[in-house]
Amino acid sequence: MRRLTATRRAMLLAAAAFLTLGAEASIAAAETLQKQVAEGGKLTIGIYNSWPWGFTENGKVAGVGPEIFEAAVKPRGVKDIEFQVMDFSALVPSLAAKRIDVIVGGMYIKPKRCKEVVFSDPVGGPEGNTAPVKEGNPLKIHSYEDLAKNPNARVANLRSAASNEPLLAAEVPKDRLQQYPDKDAALGALMPTELTP
Repeated sequence: MRRLTATRRAMLLAAAAFLTLGAEASIAAAETLQKQVAEGGKLTIGIYNSWPWGFTENGKVAGVGPEIFEAAVKPRGVKDIEFQVMDFSALVPSLAAKRIDVIVGGMYIKPKRCKEVVFSDPVGGPEGNTAPVKEGNPLKIHSYEDLAKNPNARVANLRSAASNEPLLAAEVPKDRLQQYPDKDAALGALMPTELTP
């Protein structure tokens, strides 16, 4: 099988985040986290509101990441998991400030982030970026370059997302790269603002 299923990737990510950290700093971080679990049995997990990976539904946290993470860590002594839903851009600062213990969700491993936090071993692989466009693709957007050369093309993306870098590298002007706190807000920017009969 060439690709891991989403559930398998999420399960590996959850297990990796808690159990299989590779470098010396990662081992120290894992030992600290395991000691914390042994002493209190509690973890505070940061997620960003992104269906189906981790989201709130009827006041409860749900999604592939939280469910798989719970299944991976409960047998290892975690008695209490508290989920905190926050903007994507707040995840790394919250982990670095020790307001949360683990981030559960997809995130590119970038040099700047590695200076602030420890990552698990990589899970999954490069699948490329895709983006929804308006029905019929009226601006004929097929690449970053198409976005850059069309003055009418505006891009909605997450704040602090790694995918902002290739957009800027392709010379998409900063004033046409609109950044939002979550995917719902970004997708909402694509939708018409008012319904007409």
